Amino acid sequence: MLRLCPLASVALVVLAATGDACAAAFQLKEDSAVGLGSAFAGAGSAANTPATVFNNPAGMTQLPGLQVALGGSLIVPFGVFRGSAVNAFGRPIAGVNSSDAGNVALVPHGYVTYKVTPELAVGLAITSPFGLATSYSPNFVGRYQADKTDLRTININPSVAYQVLPWLSVGAGVSAQYGRAVFESFVNSSTVATSALGRPVALPDGDFRLGANSWAFGYNFGVLIQPGPHTNIGLTYRSRVQQNFEGTASYNVPAPLSLNPIFRTSGGRAKLVLPDTVGVSITQGIGPAWTVYADVDWTNWSQFKTLRAFRPDGMLLNSQIQNYDNSYFVSLGAAYQVNDSLTLRGGTAYDKSPVSNAYRTARVPDQDRTWLAIGASYKVLAGTTVDAGYAHIFVLDSRIRETSPTRDVLTGRYSNKVDIFSFGTRTQF
Repeated sequence: MLRLCPLASVALVVLAATGDACAAAFQLKEDSAVGLGSAFAGAGSAANTPATVFNNPAGMTQLPGLQVALGGSLIVPFGVFRGSAVNAFGRPIAGVNSSDAGNVALVPHGYVTYKVTPELAVGLAITSPFGLATSYSPNFVGRYQADKTDLRTININPSVAYQVLPWLSVGAGVSAQYGRAVFESFVNSSTVATSALGRPVALPDGDFRLGANSWAFGYNFGVLIQPGPHTNIGLTYRSRVQQNFEGTASYNVPAPLSLNPIFRTSGGRAKLVLPDTVGVSITQGIGPAWTVYADVDWTNWSQFKTLRAFRPDGMLLNSQIQNYDNSYFVSLGAAYQVNDSLTLRGGTAYDKSPVSNAYRTARVPDQDRTWLAIGASYKVLAGTTVDAGYAHIFVLDSRIRETSPTRDVLTGRYSNKVDIFSFGTRTQF
């Protein structure tokens, strides 16, 4: 029983391995409607909206006066699993062989920038850089691998920028990031009892819930180079953030398993190091109406090798291999200014997943993605602009073969896609 059910430790490990429906692994890019409209091409160099506080703080030197931007992105994922599962003894697991795990989620964002002097600017970004909301059917055949997960982050990022030379600006910021997660799964009570007693035992499924939270801190900086009047080049770096999750694990299992101390409610902790990123971005104006963008972002997922979970007294509960690979995001986009009030934009991107076939899980059934995006901005009043963006993400089918803590094996394939709708307003005072 001890060998088959390190459930508290597995729960903490799965908490840290939570996936995201709209970017590689569990990273969110949805930080502005303007950015979404060009598939986030030019995010690190355009410096034309307050979202530059998060994407490249050096760009704040290009924004006059006091500016405020508010908005959100509605993420509509579709991730259907088709396959089967067997228990530790090779017998089929009863349940639904097809289930959609995607949950609709709203990701808000807000920015403020202020030009203190002609050279100095300050700003604040509030975003959600990582997150997920997924749930499967309660009788899903993979319910022992995954059921419900809700991961949310709030990143508070004040920044400062200074124009060193007419063609060179630098910026930097610090981040205070709050993480909160709720994790639920089912426990194969029959397998646990059968293994412990050495004879077949049929029991109802148990269930497990973990709630955990953490505060963590990081930093970011950027450089904006303007070699010509219509050319911006952005270089950015955002540090890794170490979240030390602490929470409470609670169980609801049938007798006689409920008498075993392994199923007692207890605390636990797990360290999750969110990766650092490096970006290069170019914005080029062409004539009076056209602007083109290109971005390349690299994410250091390779440091995400193994997750370990501990009890409060420091005892190692479990260790789970992740073996993520480094990933990259390449985007191209363009904007056309129809008139003084209306701007149209579009873009495409390729998003390389860090998850390999050997380590894919039902919580992170991730695969490479291709983005197609469109958007528009309209100046409704002097100083006030409304923005809208839409993106469809094509996700390659992903295969999975995952073993649960009670040695249940889930085998099958995911068919995934995502739609994103983003809206926002910008006001200059």
